[in-house]
Amino acid sequence: NQADAQDILQETFLRFMKQIPTYRVQGKLLGYLYLIASSCCIDHLRKEQRHRHLPIEEEILTCLLYTSDAADD
Repeated sequence: NQADAQDILQETFLRFMKQIPTYRVQGKLLGYLYLIASSCCIDHLRKEQRHRHLPIEEEILTCLLYTSDAADD
């Protein structure tokens, strides 16, 4: 849902700001941000998975789509 996507987006940028000092300039910064966003989505889904039983692969795709939509706003 939209609220979860906004929470994940916020968590992504918080982690990004904390981890930016450890970033090595070997790849693109956007790729690093995407990796953090993916990790945040997976972490969120694992927490949600404890409360309900849905296929996690489907949920990961949905989460990434919502996060991408929230970032565009």
